Amino acid sequence: MLPEKLRVRNFMCYRDDVPTLDLEGIHVACLSGENGAGKSALLDAITWALWGKARVSSDDELIALGAQEMEVDLQFSVANNRYRVLRRRSSAKRGQTILEVQVETNGGWRAISGNSIRETQEVIHDVLRMEYDTFINSAFLVQGKADEFTRKAPAERKRVLAEILGLDDYDKLEARAKEQVRYFSDRAQGLEGTITSYREWVNKRDFYLSQEAEAQQRVQQLGQEIEQASTIFEQADQQRRVLETRKAERDRELGRSRDLERQIAESDADYRQLAQDIGVAQAIVERQNEIETNFQALKTAREDLGLLDQLREQILQLNDQRKEQLALVEREEVTLQHQLQQHQRDQQTNAELIANKPSKQADLAALAEQLASFADAQEQLQQARSQRNELEQQSTNLTQLHVEVQRLQGLINVRGDSLIAAREEQNRRIIEADNFLANESRWRSEFETSIAQQKALIRDERKLQEMRSRDQQDAKQLGELSAQESNLHQLGKQINVKIDELRATHDTHCPLCRSDIGHNGIQQVIDQYTIERDDMRDQYRETSQIRKQLSNEYEARQREIQGLERKVGQLSTLAATVGRLEGQLSEAQEQRNKRSEAESTLRDLNQRLEHGDFAHEERTSLAQAQAEIAELGIDQKALDAQRQANNQLIAQLEQRLAQRGSIEAKAAVLQEQLERIQAAETHNAALHETILSLQVQLDSRQFAQTAQQQADAIYQQMADLGYASQRHQEVREAVASLGHWEGEYHQLRSAQTNLANNQRQAQRLAELIERQRQDLAQVQVTIQQLNQELAQLPAAVQAAENAQRTINEFRGRLAVAQKDLGAAQQNVQHVAQVAEQLADAEKELLTVQEQRDIHNELVKAFGKKGIQAMLIETAIPELEREANELLSRMTDNQMHLRFETQRETKKGDTSETLDIQIADEQGTRRYDLYSGGEAFRINFAIRIAMSKMLARRAGANLQTLIIDEGFGSQDGRGRERLVEAITQVQADFNRILVITHIQELKDQFPVQIEITKYDDGSRWAVN
Repeated sequence: MLPEKLRVRNFMCYRDDVPTLDLEGIHVACLSGENGAGKSALLDAITWALWGKARVSSDDELIALGAQEMEVDLQFSVANNRYRVLRRRSSAKRGQTILEVQVETNGGWRAISGNSIRETQEVIHDVLRMEYDTFINSAFLVQGKADEFTRKAPAERKRVLAEILGLDDYDKLEARAKEQVRYFSDRAQGLEGTITSYREWVNKRDFYLSQEAEAQQRVQQLGQEIEQASTIFEQADQQRRVLETRKAERDRELGRSRDLERQIAESDADYRQLAQDIGVAQAIVERQNEIETNFQALKTAREDLGLLDQLREQILQLNDQRKEQLALVEREEVTLQHQLQQHQRDQQTNAELIANKPSKQADLAALAEQLASFADAQEQLQQARSQRNELEQQSTNLTQLHVEVQRLQGLINVRGDSLIAAREEQNRRIIEADNFLANESRWRSEFETSIAQQKALIRDERKLQEMRSRDQQDAKQLGELSAQESNLHQLGKQINVKIDELRATHDTHCPLCRSDIGHNGIQQVIDQYTIERDDMRDQYRETSQIRKQLSNEYEARQREIQGLERKVGQLSTLAATVGRLEGQLSEAQEQRNKRSEAESTLRDLNQRLEHGDFAHEERTSLAQAQAEIAELGIDQKALDAQRQANNQLIAQLEQRLAQRGSIEAKAAVLQEQLERIQAAETHNAALHETILSLQVQLDSRQFAQTAQQQADAIYQQMADLGYASQRHQEVREAVASLGHWEGEYHQLRSAQTNLANNQRQAQRLAELIERQRQDLAQVQVTIQQLNQELAQLPAAVQAAENAQRTINEFRGRLAVAQKDLGAAQQNVQHVAQVAEQLADAEKELLTVQEQRDIHNELVKAFGKKGIQAMLIETAIPELEREANELLSRMTDNQMHLRFETQRETKKGDTSETLDIQIADEQGTRRYDLYSGGEAFRINFAIRIAMSKMLARRAGANLQTLIIDEGFGSQDGRGRERLVEAITQVQADFNRILVITHIQELKDQFPVQIEITKYDDGSRWAVN
């Protein structure tokens, strides 16, 4: 991951007006600024944008004071692809976070975000192939964490290395493997009990086969008896069906009789209605002359009304045409009046402008006199500017000398600050050692207590193993009892079914041999089944009681085992505690040695600071610069006074010359105004003639002559038509009064047409009624004949019912027999299924036992002495090689480190450890015996090596290195070597960012990002 552009808004100490930080083209850079200016906050912005994590525990703590939301926009590249992450946070209400991720394409940025923040975070992780923890332990050297690994006790370093390498995942795998071992062991016990139950069922196969054969023979016999009874039933049922057919015919004739009676009634009603219609039509025909006379008068009135309507329409059209011509005349008059008013207004405006002509001419003459007074001002301004350049050069030379003095003094102060920082580091080490040794007595007491607890837990572990062995035996016995209990319950249900069937049937044949044993014999069979069922019930209750008692004991033991497992589970934690305390007690002695060495170094630093024994070259250069200032003999205050007087003169001259331009502009404006007044005088003469012409045209109405003539002609046409509205109204009223004769006329025509038809239809209805009455009499005779035949139907129905009852009785016996056969077949089928399940269970048992053995091997492989030990032994040479390569660069090949993974104890055996042995020109010593500056170089080398190793193991391309570490423990030469080391490893990284506030260190980097804190927030500048 290579950061390229960073934009923040309201993030920690940065506000909303901070420019974008562009890192493109920067290979190695230094982030500098005072403590608290916001150097580390920029790196927090990067980690928060990518992972939503920073140094604080809550996102809301990252929002700048007084703001309610913040935003970080980061552009970065991975594997030649450029990405952009935008993360926003609002503290309003319950807080809300927005996360977006984009990838750059030829068409611009394309969103690749998920449907939720969690899915989008997974997209970022897939791009980076690096989690937050891997980043801060590889690409990001967090402030105060460089010695996190090396400052641990030797006994703990191996454990810390395992945690850094992520080997704790193997502890989880070991625990999961143990869980699987317990699961497969319990599963095997359950399968063994199930297999025993299945074998008992398979042994009863022959008994169930004999029951199936007996039931099959009985079913065949009952089938033959049902066939004989069915023949008798069919003969009786045939006669019943014939008679029921004749009954259907009788019912159809009855229906036909009812239909004929209904039709006769309907025909009578139609005949009476026709007679009434004939009488009404004859009455209308008698008034024929009266109706036809009045209808003819209505037609004449309607013709007159049509002619008058046409005249009225012509009058309306001519009136509309006349109105249009009068409107044209009116519009032309209004247009002439508007033109007259506008010309009068223009004449008044020009008169007002002409009245100002004398005053404008006087103002223009006054401005011409002022312009003549600026002749010498330009030459004076050039002389003053030449003198200003000479004074500026003198001031620059003096300022450069003063800046050099300040720089040299600053370097001397930096050298002193470095010694002071080193002194503070030694004081910190002494205080740290004192604080560490203050806990020694408590650690010793805790160590003795933990040893005693460890022994007690080991005893509990032995007890737990014994209880687990007994628990396995009980689990197997419980499985066998459960299977036996289920088998007895199933057999009891089958016997109950047989007893119920024997009690429900009237058959007196033996269910096994099929011989007739009578009702007493059937009762004896039922009694025998009852005795067998009661014996099974007693066995079931006894088995159930034994199972429940054993189950209660098993559950109680399980609870006790769980309690012991929780206690024994603390054994590994307690062992770690014992190891930690043992390491802390061992380190206490080492801290005493460190404290003694720190006191010696502290005395040397105090002596150098007291006598000023540092920065000799800077002090010599400072004296030389002060001497050069004295040789110049220039008084800075007098020089500043001359510059100020010269600048005032220049300003006065420039201001005066600026007034000349203003006067020239005013003169040009006045000249333009006089030209406009001359044009207005010419325009007014023409306007006077135009106004007189318009006034004459309006007064004599000499406009729109054609429209006026057409309006008069249309009025004459309207008078010539001779239309009278009074006559029009009289004709309209006559049409309304005669209107009802039109309806009576149409009724007359309809009556004349329908009278003859109705008379013919009445004759046909009378003939139809006579025929229907004859058909009704014939149908009634047929019904009487069918009723005589249907008298035999009840006897035929009774015979068929008797035959059906016989068949039903045989079918009931067949159903019982088929039920017995089905039960027998079900038992045979169940035995076959159980045989298949037995084979599957035996096969599964072998698989489960194999899995149990495999997971036992995995428990050993995932343990501390398995893969974890192999991975640590593999990682240490890689870590050692990378660290030595960097350490050699920083020390001119004077130092070399080696990791030792085992240490010989006083008893002569070996113990697990991780000592760091350092070889230099004085020999080989432990890391703990080196001074602060030397230790920092060792820490730095190990830390960079660990970063590169972690990145490779995570599958990430480590393109960026960020170092947020204090370099105060290093002297001047040590700092230079660190910078050289950073410069030499720059080939391994595309971008390196170093954070520091030490001026001497800043100057050694090609690019500096200076961060300054103001009252309204921090800002950066790239130099």
